[in-house]
This record gives sequence, structure tokens and C-alpha cells, in this order.
Amino acid sequence: MLATLNPILVETAALAFVQDLGLTPDIGVGKSKDVVDVRAGAADSGGEFDVRLARCAFIKLEGLGLKLSAAFRSKLLTTGTLDIQCKAADRKADVEGVLYFGFKAANVKDEDRLLLNQFDALFPSGWNYLRQFIAMQARILLGEWPSAQTVDPR
Repeated sequence: MLATLNPILVETAALAFVQDLGLTPDIGVGKSKDVVDVRAGAADSGGEFDVRLARCAFIKLEGLGLKLSAAFRSKLLTTGTLDIQCKAADRKADVEGVLYFGFKAANVKDEDRLLLNQFDALFPSGWNYLRQFIAMQARILLGEWPSAQTVDPR
């Protein structure tokens, strides 16, 4: 089912993923369209870097058993920034510290990658936003999501 997601839905899944990490998505500010599709940060209510949130996100990522590079770990723990690339099938090999979030393993280095076809095996309980998003997509695909024509506006 996950393989039916188009690129914008993979980005939406990545937004749910960073929210489950306790990070704040940065919608469209300061990102390069070629490399970073989703950027999130560990920030307190005033928008300042919160090292506690960064550490919690890192621990949750480690709990998935992902191989995280030194560059990725350093960026997350020292700046609170998590960058994700979703769309490209052939991730650029020289991009350090960016998490690949998608389906294709070809041309994607072994570190800093999360393949969505491993979703059920990787994600234990506690990934509520991502699980809800995936469940909604499954209902749409199976025709169980109400269409605009069948919803009573009253």
C-alpha cells in the first residue's frame, strides 16, 4: 500500500514522522528544492533551540535501528535540525546529514535512510501521526474513505 504514495504524499508522511519525533516542521523556509524536501527543528515555544528535544528525537531515531552517520547525528544534536529528502530516486552521494525517506534503495547509501516499505517492522507503538496518516491512505486506497458526494453537509 505504501508504494502507491506519490511524492507529495511521501513528503506528508515525512511531516507526520517529524511530528512523531517531537520536532517542529519548517514549512518552506530556507530549504533547497534539490536536496531537502522536509526540514524540522528542535525548538521550544519561543522558537529557540532545545537540546532536550533534539536528544529525545535522536533517541527515538536510534530506537528504529537506523544507521545514522556522524554528520547526521552532529547536525541534529548540535543545531536541532533534521533534513529529509523524499522524492529523488537517486540521492546524491555527497549529501551528508540528510535523511533519505522513501522507497528506493538503489543509489541510496546505507546510512541515513529510512525505507517506508519497512514501516511495519520498524515502527513500534508511539508513532501516532505517521500511523494515522498511513491508515488514512489505506482507507482511501480501499475505497473506505467517504467522498465529497456521500458526506451530508448538515
